[in-house]
Amino acid sequence: MNSAIIKESDAEGYQSTILVIDDDMVSIDIISAILKSERSYRIIFANDGVQGLNLHKKFKPDLIIMDILMEGVDGYQTTINIMKHSPGEFVPVIFVTAIRDPIALSHCFDVGGIDYIEKPYNPTVLRSKIKTFLELKKLYKETQAQHYQLQEHNRALVGNYRIAEELFKKVMYTEVLDAPGFSYSLSPIAIFNGDILMAAYQPSGELNVILGDFTGHGISAAIGAIPVADIFYSMTSKGFGIADIAREINTKLCRIMPRGLFLAACILSYSHSNKTFSICNAGIPVAMFYSKERKKISRQFISKNLPLGIHADTDYSGSIDNRQIKEHESIMLCTDGVVESTNSNKEMYGVQRIIDCLEKNAPNEALPAIQKDLDMFISEETQKDDLTIVEIDFETLSNYFPDRRIIVCPNPIKGSTWEMHFVFDAVILKSIDPLPTIVETLMQYQKFQLFKQDLFIIIKELFTNSLEHGALQLNSELKQQPDGFSQYYLQRQQRLADLVDSEISIHIAHTPTEQGGVITITVRDNGSGFDFDKFQTRIDDAGSYHGRGILLVNSLCRSLKYSNHGRQAQAVYEWSVH
Repeated sequence: MNSAIIKESDAEGYQSTILVIDDDMVSIDIISAILKSERSYRIIFANDGVQGLNLHKKFKPDLIIMDILMEGVDGYQTTINIMKHSPGEFVPVIFVTAIRDPIALSHCFDVGGIDYIEKPYNPTVLRSKIKTFLELKKLYKETQAQHYQLQEHNRALVGNYRIAEELFKKVMYTEVLDAPGFSYSLSPIAIFNGDILMAAYQPSGELNVILGDFTGHGISAAIGAIPVADIFYSMTSKGFGIADIAREINTKLCRIMPRGLFLAACILSYSHSNKTFSICNAGIPVAMFYSKERKKISRQFISKNLPLGIHADTDYSGSIDNRQIKEHESIMLCTDGVVESTNSNKEMYGVQRIIDCLEKNAPNEALPAIQKDLDMFISEETQKDDLTIVEIDFETLSNYFPDRRIIVCPNPIKGSTWEMHFVFDAVILKSIDPLPTIVETLMQYQKFQLFKQDLFIIIKELFTNSLEHGALQLNSELKQQPDGFSQYYLQRQQRLADLVDSEISIHIAHTPTEQGGVITITVRDNGSGFDFDKFQTRIDDAGSYHGRGILLVNSLCRSLKYSNHGRQAQAVYEWSVH
C-alpha cells in the first residue's frame, strides 16, 4: 500500500478511545465488526506504523491494538516509538498476530506490549481483553490523578513546614546561643521539636536561660513554644526575674494548652557582675554543676516544682536556689529524652552515665563525649523522644560580655522637665517586682531605650539595697560564708514574707541640658538604716562577694550619695546622644 487509510467510527458519547494499527484491511474490517456494537468506544484505524504513531500523538488513545507484521515500520518498532513518546505513561498495547513462534511472541512483551491475541480472532476473547485492559487503564488514570493530588498536597505541606520551621527559628533563636561558653545539642524526633532552648540578657546584664521539654513530640508538643518564647523574651527584656517568668508561663499554659500537655523546664539566671546564679527546676531530670578543673560533680539541683502548665496557682518563688558560681564551674542540663533513652536490653541511659562522661573526659570534650556515648548506648534502637543537652561554661561566658545597648532606637525626647514618684508598701513589696514596670514607663515616656541598661542597673541596685539592707535588715557578710548565698536568700524570703509597716519610695526627676539631660534617682526607705561608711569600706574589698552592684552604679553615675543613716540614696545620671 502506498497511502494510509484512516477510518473513524461515528460513535457518540464514547468513554474510551481505541487505536487499531494494521496494514491488512480484512483484519481492520473484522475488528470493526466485532466492536461495532460497543457504543462506548471511539475506534480509530491506521494502516501503517508511521500513521499510527501520529494518531497516537493526536488522540492519546486508551488502548492500542497492534499488528506485528506490517510493511515499513513493523509492530515491534512502532510500539517502541510510541513508548518513547509516552514517558511515564501507561499505554496498553495488545498485539494481534498469526505467528506461533514463542520467541517472537515473547518479544511482544519485551517492547512494551501487555498481551497478544492470535488470528483468527475470537470475538469473545477480544472483547473481554479490551474491556479488561480499558478498566486497567481507567484505574491507572485514577491512581495517577491521586498521585498528582498527593504530590501537590505534599508540596504544599512541605512549603508550610518550611514556613513554620523558619518562624520557629526566628521566634526561638537568639545569637546568645552561639556565644562562647554556650554549647548545646538538639536532636528532634520529628520536624518540629518538643524541646525548647532560649537565652537572653536582662537590661541589668543578667543572662536568663530556659531549657524546656513539652509533653510528647512533634507539632503537638511544639505548639506551646511560641507563647513560651513570647513571654520569656518579653519579660527578660523588661528585667523580670525567673520566678515571675515561670509564674507567667505557667499561667499562660494552663489557660491555652489542652489538658495533659505541659512543659517540664529549668530556668536559670546568671549574674556576670556578681558571679551568682539563680535556678528554678520544674521537671527537668537534674541540673548538674561540675568543676572543669577537677572533673568532678560539685552539686546537683533536682526538680522541686511541678512542670509548667499543670496547676495555675503554683508559686515558683519559694523553690528557687540562689548560689555563688565557683571557680572553673560549668552546668550541664538535659531533657528527659536523654536519661530515658533505652538500649536493646530496655535499660535506660540514666543520669549516672552523664556523670561518668563528665568525670572521664577533658573539659572541652564533655558534651561531644555524652553525645557519642548516648549514640553507642542506643545503637540500633529507634529514638523515642526529642534529645537536648546543654552545657554552659560560666568562666568562658564571663569573658563574653557584649554591650547590649540598643543601637537602632528612637531618640530620647529633649528639652523636657518631669518628675515621677512611686511609693510601695509592704503588701506590694511582698507581691511583685515593681522595677520592670518603672523602667518600661521611662522607656515609653522619654524614649530612653539607648540608656535602658544603665538606668535599669542603677534603679535595681538602689532599690535592692534599700529593700534588703533597709527594710529587711539583711547582713551581706553572710555571703562570705560557705553556702552563704543560699542562706542569705533564704533569710530574704523569710523576712520578706513577715514584712509589715515598711515603705520604699522611688523619686525620678529629669532636667534637660544642652546635650541631653540629667536624671536624679532618689530611693528612700523607713527601715532602721545602716552605717554606709562601714558598708563602703567592706565593698571596697576586692575579694568581697557583696556590694559589687553599688560599685557598678557609682561607675555609671556622675554622683552617688547616701544620707539619713543609709535610708536614702541619690544617684545622678547624665545622658547625651552625642
